[in-house]
This record gives sequence, C-alpha cells and structure tokens, in this order.
Amino acid sequence: MLILVDSSTLIAASVFWEFSKNGYLITAKHNAVCDDFFKIIKSTKDTTCIITKTTEEESKAVLNKIVNDIVERKFNSLPSFLKMFSLMKLQDAVTQASTDRLEKIVEEISSRKPIDMTERESIKKELYAFFRENVPKTFKYVKPTMPSKLPGPISSKREILDAMAHELLNSLPVKGIIYRGFPEPKDITLMAEATYLYRSSQTKEKVYIASLDNHFKPNPIQVTHDLTDRLVFSGKVDSTIRDMLEEKFGFRGDFPGEIIKELTKKDIIKKT
Repeated sequence: MLILVDSSTLIAASVFWEFSKNGYLITAKHNAVCDDFFKIIKSTKDTTCIITKTTEEESKAVLNKIVNDIVERKFNSLPSFLKMFSLMKLQDAVTQASTDRLEKIVEEISSRKPIDMTERESIKKELYAFFRENVPKTFKYVKPTMPSKLPGPISSKREILDAMAHELLNSLPVKGIIYRGFPEPKDITLMAEATYLYRSSQTKEKVYIASLDNHFKPNPIQVTHDLTDRLVFSGKVDSTIRDMLEEKFGFRGDFPGEIIKELTKKDIIKKT
C-alpha cells in the first residue's frame, strides 16, 4: 500500500527537543501521533511510505520558522535553567534537533519515486477544474421551520420574541457549509503527485495521503442561519469531496492516526 506523506505530518513528527537532565520537552502539536505513525509504518512490510522531494524541501524550508514560533510561545513559561540559554540559542538547539529527526525519517522510513513534472502540472490543472466545479455544490440550504410549541411559561411579548429567536437558532440550520473552499497551491501539488503515483502504478493501487490539513479528511459540517453570522460546528462530517477525489484521482487523505486505523481494519497492520 502506498502512503504519501505531506509536510505537516513530517514536521509534526520532527519537532521534538528534550532537555535530558530534567525531562523538559518542546514538541509540535500532534508530535506523538505522527511519531507513532512513522514507527508503525517502518515496522510494516506491506506499506510503502513516500516522501517526495517537494515535501522534503518544503518541510526543511519552513521548519526553522515553525520551531521559532513554538519556542517563543513557550519561552516565558520555561524553567529558569532553560532561560539561561537565551531565546535564540534555544531556538537553534531545537531547530538542529528537529532537522536531524526530519532527515532520519526521510532516510530510514521513506521511499523516493520519480515524479514527471510535466505530467504533474497537467494533473494540477485537472484538480483546479475539479474544485472549481464541485466545491460550490457542497453548500446545502435547509429552510427552517417555526416551532409549534414554545418552552416554559411566557408572560410578556418580549419573552415570546426571545423564545422564538432562541428556538429558531437551535432548530434546523439555514445553511450547512461542508467544505472549506479551495486548497492551497502546496496541497494541490501534493494531490497531483498522489494522482501521478496512482496513475503510473501498474496495479492502480489507491494512494493514501497522511496529512494534518483539513483538505485531506472528511470535512466538519459548519452551520449557520440567516439570523446570525456565527458559524457553529455541528459535530458531523461530510466526505463528499474526499470520496469524489478518491474515485476520480485515486487518492484518499486523512489524519495519520486515522490511516493507521484503516490499515489495521484491512489487516495490513496487525492489531496489538
């Protein structure tokens, strides 16, 4: 099974620095999940983890900035012995440790498959056309109904209006937005590379994309209504766009942890 890794997953697994004497950690969000993902993939014979040159270079280009941002946010809460390093020295130490981890992941776990740049650019045009056509179709409209019964005792006109407004805001949504819009250019490039790998495979094996980006997973449904501009997550997800991408372009994206669950269900990764 082919698994293509994006920069967000690679960076999250890489940003890790530990002050060994005191056990103090500086890590990226989702570091533990992404680190486990790579360890599991490394131990599994029936999967091929691919990190393309595009993803590797993109990860290295932004790693320093991401580390600096993380360290700056944590700096005021750091123990005094770490503040002695000064902010810049600490950032340099974490960046170096993270760069080493990134290179180790690339060398020990990933495979490299050649990507035809001309074909990739052609596929990108297909993807842009797909999103222009299909993203607007993911906006759903539902006409709300006025509740037939208002809760509790009503003693004034104002209370009636307040109760009506409250019931409307908590009834069916007027609009349900189930896609976040167009992916960024870097995401389109990754999708194009996944499609190229799928189409160039003799077995036409589906490609999984391991990503922390929301464009690669089922989309949380956000709801709103005409009485407010506020968007609220409904707690439900919609996989319309992801399913269409899988059918047309041959790849399926999700969070690393969810891909591991999927592979476990298929017995590609054995349950522990």
